[in-house]
Amino acid sequence: MRHITAVIRRDHGRHNCKKIHRIIKQNGWQVTKKPKGHRPRVKGWASRTTELNTRWSIDTTHIHCGRDGWTHLTAVIDCCDRNIIDWRFSTSGSAKVATAALEDAFRARKIQFGVKNNLAIHSDNGLVFGSKEFTKVARGFNLSQEFITPYTPEQNGMRERFF
Repeated sequence: MRHITAVIRRDHGRHNCKKIHRIIKQNGWQVTKKPKGHRPRVKGWASRTTELNTRWSIDTTHIHCGRDGWTHLTAVIDCCDRNIIDWRFSTSGSAKVATAALEDAFRARKIQFGVKNNLAIHSDNGLVFGSKEFTKVARGFNLSQEFITPYTPEQNGMRERFF
């Protein structure tokens, strides 16, 4: 976008960003990115289950640690007994941290990679949980990923109560 803006300003004089954006749209130089496929949404009910290891929930929160700056805590919670299965504390909130927390949770519950199970992982619509790295690991553990419906924070209540 900066390169195109520089070219337009060089060839057509100084214009504000709205005019440049309009020129880009009129000439068809702007590429609109459509979402890739459908994200499986959770129905309107709460995240409850009667058996262990049937539905887990994962979320990340940010914690300010004084002069060390912001850190990130990722926790995996079992929706049946609402206990923390595993967690990771890191200075980066990347998908690697969430993936490591998920892998540690599988080790804690002694579930092997690639073994068929009926486990679902419930998360919010964060970029970390929709990343290629996280979904690849989730598929490797035969997890079905569920995302909350946008703008419905009540579906996220069980996780947020922990944080």
